[in-house]
Amino acid sequence: MAHRVLEPLSQTARREAFEAFIDFLMTPAFGSWSKREIELKIFELLYRDRLGSISVADVAAELSITRSRARSLLLETRTRVLAKPEQREQALRELLVKWPSDAEIEPTSRRLRLVVDDPFVRDLLKNHAYKEGLLLDTSFASEIHFASLVGLRQPTCNSCQRGRRSRAGEHHWRRNPGEAC
Repeated sequence: MAHRVLEPLSQTARREAFEAFIDFLMTPAFGSWSKREIELKIFELLYRDRLGSISVADVAAELSITRSRARSLLLETRTRVLAKPEQREQALRELLVKWPSDAEIEPTSRRLRLVVDDPFVRDLLKNHAYKEGLLLDTSFASEIHFASLVGLRQPTCNSCQRGRRSRAGEHHWRRNPGEAC
């Protein structure tokens, strides 16, 4: 009987993963990889098709590990898999483009509250915010980000590479907050 972590994989995908794992173990020579590297490779092979969509809780449940360990595996694997800058920008762009539907706006403070469960995307968002000089408040929990609406509008469009401005220089999000980039 197959372990439940294998259920999402087809027989062909299982065979390909096994062959990739054997190739990995034999390169450069059998026994040269550390236990940590072997675990990361197995994790990558099992979850590579679901890396952007599986939650920390699902990984923890499927592998019978703590959320902290699941978070670490997801972060390390996605960091390695999405090593190219354009891949990282695309992952951040996907988050920022969908934030109007995934986030909540606090009417009294005019702040955006966004829950980002994926540790890789969360780090990308933090790095982007720090680079752009935006303040993110994660004092309650690292998964929950609070940001000023005015501060997030411009980077959203910069990340989309389609920031439109009116003749007066006003950003289109300030005029039409629901308008997609």
